Amino acid sequence: MKIYFNILLLIVLLKSGCAYHVIPMDDSYKMNPGVISSNTVFQVVFDQSGVIYPLSDTLRVLQAPDEIGNYAFTVRKYMKDSLKINHYDDEKELDTLAKRIKESLGPDTKLIILIHGFSNSIPDARGTYAIARKFITEYYKENIDYVFLQVHWDGLYHPKGRPKELISLWWKAVIYSKLVGMNGFRKLLNRFEPTTPIRILTTSRGAAVAISAFANQEISEDSRSMIKKFYDYDFESILNSKINKFTNVRMALIAPAIGTYAFDSLPKNGSPINKIIIGLNENDKILKKEFIPMLKKLKLGYKLGSTAVGCDPDVFKKLDKDFPNLFVRVEFKDLDEHDGGLYLKNTAFRKEVLPQFLKD
Repeated sequence: MKIYFNILLLIVLLKSGCAYHVIPMDDSYKMNPGVISSNTVFQVVFDQSGVIYPLSDTLRVLQAPDEIGNYAFTVRKYMKDSLKINHYDDEKELDTLAKRIKESLGPDTKLIILIHGFSNSIPDARGTYAIARKFITEYYKENIDYVFLQVHWDGLYHPKGRPKELISLWWKAVIYSKLVGMNGFRKLLNRFEPTTPIRILTTSRGAAVAISAFANQEISEDSRSMIKKFYDYDFESILNSKINKFTNVRMALIAPAIGTYAFDSLPKNGSPINKIIIGLNENDKILKKEFIPMLKKLKLGYKLGSTAVGCDPDVFKKLDKDFPNLFVRVEFKDLDEHDGGLYLKNTAFRKEVLPQFLKD
């Protein structure tokens, strides 16, 4: 059975072709990197290793390969090979962005962070973010103080967006989401005061980015070798990096494409996260991996990695046992498509998720 599955998966991968990197190539980002709307909406783009894209004029000459192929595209590699810039100070860029955001934060201002999922181009993610901002703004009928940060990460995307094209990208995105969370996103969060009220809203695989900032994730030895070869940084230093002891963090993970093991390293006592709302959908065909008839028939979807937290109610027995009172489950019904925008437009998001997510 194992050999049969591997042959089946290989055939699917060979037919899948290439896809594109999530790279800030559009003029609107190049002219205003880090900012969408002054003092209210900020943005950040991380490459697949979790390194922030520059906020300076350097970005304006950035070009990128059209397709991924076997090419590991990173900011540092591009600057070194194409721009002859041997040292890129990403820490300085993180300092600059954090400073801009903090200048807009008062003592009670909520920092609302939005993180897209797997296979989302920047324009696609912006559309989803606009929906989120609309409903959050409508929810706050009173003049509540808040600032948005839109996170873009290189989860890769395929222009056709069909499941069979996406399978070959999924494994890469699984690694990239962990690296972005443990590396760039964690470093950015650590630049804010522990008392900052932080709200993190994610869709699909964006949940892994969010959780990885607060809990280290398992990375295989083969993947670690790839990281050392292409990304030129010490992975062990990432594992040893600490997260601030935040006191006011809530997450809403909508249709999270993660397994329960994503939370294994989260402290069971004294967690820096106060509440995690899970948007569960037992009918999500992508999370249940029913998009390939053969996988559905043979019930082999689990071989593509666990996404049970987003679609299997039984996982909450383990989560509630390991983390009493941390998780809240909100069920999404009458929805079988794995589309972030559709989830946010669902009544369950507006009436059940938002009140708990935005709670003081």
